[in-house]
Amino acid sequence: MLGQDADRAPESVFEQAVTKAGGGQEFADVSVPGRFALKYKREGRDLRAAYQQLLAYKGSLGNPPLLVICDLRRIVIYPDFPNSSSERYEIGVEEIDSRESLAILTWLFTEPERLRRGTTREQVTEAAAARFGAIAAELTARGHHPQRVAHMLVQLLFCLFAEDVGVLPLGLVKRALDLGAACPEQFDR
Repeated sequence: MLGQDADRAPESVFEQAVTKAGGGQEFADVSVPGRFALKYKREGRDLRAAYQQLLAYKGSLGNPPLLVICDLRRIVIYPDFPNSSSERYEIGVEEIDSRESLAILTWLFTEPERLRRGTTREQVTEAAAARFGAIAAELTARGHHPQRVAHMLVQLLFCLFAEDVGVLPLGLVKRALDLGAACPEQFDR
């Protein structure tokens, strides 16, 4: 139970004064130490902004593993476990009584660890490194100089990163690689 006494649930804290990471004060709507922090917004408000608010003061709450935002129409739970995927859970009010939704909400209060997503960032990084290594080995086996192969792969990795952060248009690298596969004589340039 994440360091809690098994016979006793941790106390919920309402309207707790917190310090934001960039400075300033805020109030956390609800928090349960070691479990979650929740930010409520009135219907029609920007829930992404509420999530950004939670991120700004989660450190003041001891970095709870789950960040929850909600309004009267939906509940969104962001797992925030170290080195884990942060793929969210979203529950609409119309589906709140489904078996899956009830399980998720129960785990939110009782077993937050069960909401940890399967693939960790470390596993994704290891898989990507292994794939890049296999590509490098294949290109080197075809007679390409290892330093040129390494340089090209670093450039490719940078381009993929640039796509992810919006510096390059999304899908540009894939389109370039597809063009290269279709017309290899043009791709070399």
